Amino acid sequence: MTNVTVSGARINWTSVPGILGYVTRYRVSPSGSWTTGTAGPTATFKNLAGLTASTTYDVQVAVSCSGYQSPFSSIVQFTTPASKPSDVEVNMNEENQIQMYPNPAKDVLYIQVEQSTGGQVTVQVNDLSGKEILSLQQQAQAGSSSIPVQLSGLSSGIYLVQVQTESGMRYISKLTKE
Repeated sequence: MTNVTVSGARINWTSVPGILGYVTRYRVSPSGSWTTGTAGPTATFKNLAGLTASTTYDVQVAVSCSGYQSPFSSIVQFTTPASKPSDVEVNMNEENQIQMYPNPAKDVLYIQVEQSTGGQVTVQVNDLSGKEILSLQQQAQAGSSSIPVQLSGLSSGIYLVQVQTESGMRYISKLTKE
């Protein structure tokens, strides 16, 4: 589990070659109802959204092959942190996912956009006062697209990165520039 926030988290796994996809499920621990999702055969993560602050969740992953689904993995637990007014929220749904890496970053930051339809993606980097430092637009394909953002001209420090897609996805995250 990574990127655990007051309202979301990311399930990570190692890819398995030659499969049709993955089935994920999560619930409020220990006995909530399971919420199930799917991910494509090349996926190595699934973002969960709409979680509740200060809550423990159980997560499992299974592999889907033609006509067969493996048993679910052992339960992994995580707890969302308490809500604070200063938390930056991420708004995503299960078909559309955005991530950025590496963080901290030195010269190049990559924005990975996974969406069901292609379209324009706008990336904006602001300093902590809200001043726009860098902005770029790029066309992203349906499926997975990687957008490189050149950071070599930025001073070391903390920035806010905002990613907006044509389909309405919005992602805001803190970036540490080395």
